[in-house]
Amino acid sequence: MLLLLAPPLAAAQADDPVAHACYFCTAPEMQQVAVGLGEGTHYVYDFDALSIDGYTVSAASGQRVATRFEAEDWVKRQFLSLAEHYMPSAGVVKYFERVRLYAPGSDHGMRTLEEQYILGHHLSALHPRHAQARETVVRYLQRHGNFGFLDTRDSGGRLLQLQVMRERGYPVMALLALNDGNGNSARFHFDYLHRQWAFADATEPGQSGSVQNTAEDFLPGQVASMSYHFSWLNRWFADAFVDRARWAGIEVLGEAPTQTGNVTVLCQRLESGAVGCRYQ
Repeated sequence: MLLLLAPPLAAAQADDPVAHACYFCTAPEMQQVAVGLGEGTHYVYDFDALSIDGYTVSAASGQRVATRFEAEDWVKRQFLSLAEHYMPSAGVVKYFERVRLYAPGSDHGMRTLEEQYILGHHLSALHPRHAQARETVVRYLQRHGNFGFLDTRDSGGRLLQLQVMRERGYPVMALLALNDGNGNSARFHFDYLHRQWAFADATEPGQSGSVQNTAEDFLPGQVASMSYHFSWLNRWFADAFVDRARWAGIEVLGEAPTQTGNVTVLCQRLESGAVGCRYQ
């Protein structure tokens, strides 16, 4: 089945409001934050009180004056949704448990769960059908995400953003436990500029980090060698790992153990500078 690219949300608006934090603040203190932002319209919020106020800052008699106004309903709605999912160390995160989406080429029939459902392997840039797999996840997020802070139906296409996330580079992130979880996960970030979800990374059993997207990812951090261990229960993931290596142009030497055995693959930096792998 061919998937066309899903239409993005409304294009980024030049007048997207940005909300500024003022924790445990009194009304005069929130006004002062607005004054410090200069002339114009500003929004100031308090996560503790779960409140957001609008201010119009103007110059009068050589001084700036902030006049409070009630934030629009859509601003308050998006703010409360942002606050619900905000994590101080990571930005806005929403978790999805046990997401089962059919992998490209799956016929919905009786296959192994790994073959039938999208996992990190299918999302890797090395997989020949990764674009289709990623688009399936994007469509799932758009249809079932229920992200109130991305709902622009009553905002004229505008999205509220938190200044603290802009300053620290925190993303809006969807973290999905793929299939049955158990080490299978994927992260998608929301791109405010283009109003679209984008794949960030994925994990699988037996991986010391993210699922590889390039040949260099098999030796992350410029290490000279790394061993990847897969128990016999994760044999499918071992075979998928080797497939990705070969798709990346890496030669994998040796023979795979029997279907019932554990698998270890050693990847090393060759004299040529390229990456080479072999079964151990």
